[in-house]
Amino acid sequence: MARVIATQEVPENCSTCLYGKFYGCSHADRQKDWTYYRFWQGLKPCPSWWLDQNRFERA
Repeated sequence: MARVIATQEVPENCSTCLYGKFYGCSHADRQKDWTYYRFWQGLKPCPSWWLDQNRFERA
């Protein structure tokens, strides 16, 4: 059996964030303004973004 480690670039948005949920954001500081960062991600990065280390391993 071979183990392969693939390197990929992931976007820093709700889809790769530890706190990002389909229906909102679970970060305590983003309860009121999460929709801004969810829908206007290219304009300003979310200050609470943190890589979801359950799905991705930082290189």
